Amino acid sequence: TYASALRTIYRPVRRYEGVVRLVLAQDPTLDVAGNQREQGLMVEGWRGCTGSLEVWYGPGNHFSLLKAPNVLSLAAWWGDGIFAGERVL
Repeated sequence: TYASALRTIYRPVRRYEGVVRLVLAQDPTLDVAGNQREQGLMVEGWRGCTGSLEVWYGPGNHFSLLKAPNVLSLAAWWGDGIFAGERVL
């Protein structure tokens, strides 16, 4: 299922006009330039799908981002959007 999901290309039919919050973390298999390139492509792709994109560059990688102390930073950023009255996806 995971491999199938990775090969799936999804293109929304229309643009979402609400706020989308994107969390990006470092890929430990890439160098700094590679991470910047890949993250730039992700941001570019998401900008085409939404009216408002907020990007947060998290500490650590995909797995360590969800562990203390990194997750505390993520929770604070995410909570700021929720408590500000945004509809967060």
